[in-house]
Amino acid sequence: LKSNQVHFLAGRMATWYGSAEGSKPLPNSGWLRAFAVGCSNFSIQYNYQCASIAMAIMATHGDVYVSDPAAADFPAAPWVHKTLLAVVFAGSVAGMLFMGLLGDFIGHRRALLLTKALVVLGAFLCILLPAEASHDFWTHLALWRFIIGVGLGGAYPLTAAVAGGSDQ
Repeated sequence: LKSNQVHFLAGRMATWYGSAEGSKPLPNSGWLRAFAVGCSNFSIQYNYQCASIAMAIMATHGDVYVSDPAAADFPAAPWVHKTLLAVVFAGSVAGMLFMGLLGDFIGHRRALLLTKALVVLGAFLCILLPAEASHDFWTHLALWRFIIGVGLGGAYPLTAAVAGGSDQ
């Protein structure tokens, strides 16, 4: 094979494998890429913290904190508080493990869009939960928070890969 054929085949393999997209970077896109990565990391930290804030709000009755969980506006089972805080981190571990690998196969930008879609889907499903605090409410909330966690965790390796320019 000639040198130009090897470069062509290597470029085709990289595009097929997903580690390179083949498009040229936009001129002066470094600041835009850094801004996008910063916004992504901000949204990750926000989503990690919002469960603690939401649990504190749900532990109130008439906007006054109550020490008895049964007296709160959203009475929670004993497993709920720690599980809701832990499940997003468990999802993050799963997202970190699997989304980086998925990014290697389908491309880092596509996988990053998938992680963001998972975050939006999980948040949207949380919005659709019923207003009463039943056992199903807490179970579904934990499941949707896990989906958010997968999206958040997957964003860590993928934003680093995209910011590093490995997926032009």
